[in-house]
Amino acid sequence: MSILYSTEAVFVAYQSDRVNRDTVQAFYLLAKGGKNRLRLSNEPSDAEHCIEYFCYLESLPLEAFGISLDEVKVHLLVALGSQVELGIGDAVRRIDKMVVCFHDLLASSIPHPLLKQAMKALVHASDVCFDHSPAPEHLEILIDCLREANRHLVSHNHYMATQLALHLFRRFQAMYSIDDYKEAIILFDKIITSDLNRDCPGLYTSNALFYCAILAAVRVAIYKDPVYLEEAIYCQRKFLRMPSTDDLWRSITTQVLASPIKERSSQFVITGEGLPETHSLPEVTFPHLVMPLHSRSTIDKAYWWAVPAERVKHLRALKTVCHTTDIADIEDAIEYCQLLLASTPPNHIITYCPANALGEVLFHAFKCTDNIEYLNKSIAAFCNILGMPSTKWARFGVIGSLHNALSVRCSLSRDKKDYNEMMRLCSMASKDPICECTRPTQSIICMGRKCLAQQPPHHLDSV
Repeated sequence: MSILYSTEAVFVAYQSDRVNRDTVQAFYLLAKGGKNRLRLSNEPSDAEHCIEYFCYLESLPLEAFGISLDEVKVHLLVALGSQVELGIGDAVRRIDKMVVCFHDLLASSIPHPLLKQAMKALVHASDVCFDHSPAPEHLEILIDCLREANRHLVSHNHYMATQLALHLFRRFQAMYSIDDYKEAIILFDKIITSDLNRDCPGLYTSNALFYCAILAAVRVAIYKDPVYLEEAIYCQRKFLRMPSTDDLWRSITTQVLASPIKERSSQFVITGEGLPETHSLPEVTFPHLVMPLHSRSTIDKAYWWAVPAERVKHLRALKTVCHTTDIADIEDAIEYCQLLLASTPPNHIITYCPANALGEVLFHAFKCTDNIEYLNKSIAAFCNILGMPSTKWARFGVIGSLHNALSVRCSLSRDKKDYNEMMRLCSMASKDPICECTRPTQSIICMGRKCLAQQPPHHLDSV
């Protein structure tokens, strides 16, 4: 109704004596109404109209009509980002246009809330376009934008600093540049030291401590320096000492901490060094997990990941799908994985978790029953993961699982197609960047990639 009345106001103003001011004001309301509807509808036509309207408004002397040019540019940037998310047109060209628009905003005296909104749109569109793994040249452009945005601020802003540090972290994982590591650590440390409440750290501080722990683990896995090893253990224990820590992130850090402690024990013969325990959660059976998913398989996608309690519950359950040999329980686990996978957006980074668990539990069902149908479905599930654009970071591990399942079927059927596919997978694995890493390095770097792509432990956008 707002769009309808705004459209009518445009025509009425156009026929009045005050054409310029009234027409532009009404047109601005129309464009904003279209942007609000786009946020709810995700319709390509709404995105196209929004961009057309805001581009027109951008060409006008808006200050004379009481409209902020910065606001119009931010609205345009957000609409361009929506086109990237919806898969409309050339995503890379849209990102390039967003970068130009972002630099224009930085050249003005844009208020901080608008700058934050623009940066969120640019970062999100970049993640969607490049599947959380932009090419070095695009990552360089994005880091430059974030650096310039941080310089633009009069005072330190935790949100802006976190975004820059995370992208430096991402480039460090890809390029192993120690300068990126140092710059990211300085940004995280500034967030940590600025928090005066040491007993109960704030949201940004908790996240900074967590990312410092993961970043230190990645560094020691790459460079194998005893000094780095001690720093990694210190950072990880520092995060785990926090009383109010997200259970998922505590579990991840505890697993990551196990590697340097084991390495130090083997190198320096240090024994008796235990690991902190993760918080225990009540046991939940698969039928109880399946029931709510039946009503959420086609709506509220990614709800389970957005809510911390749901996230911990489901990720914990996914780790137990192969812990039973009872075929009835296995069937419940298979149904659970299928429903959770259907409840996750296909382009979401966390899709890998239910998808991989489904492949594993189907292979487990085959081992328990010798029913080749389970084996065939397991192979199909792993092949499906390789075709997902959001799971490229896990491809090396999935190739191994698929190769294992194919080798079993090949030994049973002697089908030459399976043998040829196994050889193709070997070639694919040898070209995967993660293949160059040692096994401990691989697991930690993969963990770091997942951490960067996932939501932070707390919803920072609401702060």
